[in-house]
Amino acid sequence: MMWVASIFIVLYCVWLSVMLVTWLTMISADRTCEHPHDSPSLFYSIVIPFRNEAENLKKLIDSVHANAFPKEAYEIILVNDHSTDNSWQVAGELEDVRLLRLEDKYGKKNALAHGISEAKGDVIVTTDADCEVSEKWLASIRYYFEEKSAKLVSGAVTFKGEINLFHHMQTIEFASLVGVGAATIHMKIPGMCNGANLAFDRQVFHEVGGYMDNDHLASGDDEFLLHKISAKYPERIFFNTARRSWVKTKPLNTIAEFAQQRKRWASKWKWYDNLRNSLLAAFIGLVNLSVLIALFYAVYGEEWAWFLLLPKVVLEGIFLGSVLRFVDKYLHLVYFSVLQVIYPFYVVYFAAISNISGYTWKGRRY
Repeated sequence: MMWVASIFIVLYCVWLSVMLVTWLTMISADRTCEHPHDSPSLFYSIVIPFRNEAENLKKLIDSVHANAFPKEAYEIILVNDHSTDNSWQVAGELEDVRLLRLEDKYGKKNALAHGISEAKGDVIVTTDADCEVSEKWLASIRYYFEEKSAKLVSGAVTFKGEINLFHHMQTIEFASLVGVGAATIHMKIPGMCNGANLAFDRQVFHEVGGYMDNDHLASGDDEFLLHKISAKYPERIFFNTARRSWVKTKPLNTIAEFAQQRKRWASKWKWYDNLRNSLLAAFIGLVNLSVLIALFYAVYGEEWAWFLLLPKVVLEGIFLGSVLRFVDKYLHLVYFSVLQVIYPFYVVYFAAISNISGYTWKGRRY
């Protein structure tokens, strides 16, 4: 068994080296992706679904308006997904927004689809209601669509307001998702993105059927759309490498919330219709199982197992440190070390339990 685990760990180190080199190549290239003084030739519709986000909506809208981007070149559409707090009243007091209500359906994808159906823009830009966007966000997105003829652009997402170990560990883990997502997009084999920082051509959205064929799933509005658009336009998918183009959101505060989120994310893996993405998800699961096996041997006196794990730790540290610097953060070695021990356990756990247990999201059971 240890030999099999060793093979997976070595393969993972090779794969991670490719991700690292690709990431470093991307961010060291020309990043002149902002042209705030140019007049945009396209119109941009920012579609934001919300449910019970009264305390967050104003901060998000203020951060959008703080962008150095012509006000006449974009609109903001807020779509209420049956909020039970006073989000509707708060949204109604915001300036320069279009406010829509989801009536006979529910869920994020239906809210997005409703907003897109009412949008005037050539380009649809999405983020989440609990986020705040950076000042170069819209200008950098405009660069890709108007200078690169993009069909979809994915951007970085990180956390804000971390105050404890649990928060910082989430930030480090999320950096791995950003880095791998960016690298695979750059390699034209896109696997993941985040709807909190995503933009796509409205016409292409309809060409590929929007959220049809996965609208029964609560999660995956971002990744399934990425897979469909990249299949049709493989050379027109980009990751936004502009500085200050990222979006920040809040870390989760409790283990229970974290568990529900991870089960929601893991639940969509079995629905991938692309064999490559399914194999990658399985590979990451098997790698983490292999790490647990190696840790077992190391703890019980097999010193060579520590040397097997060392390259993995070093490569991950370099990779995550670089991604965190991109979003104006740094890799804290204590938090990173703790995460190295904990991470394989919950990856294996959630990979297994997601297929036999449901989850709760936004007060709804799935």
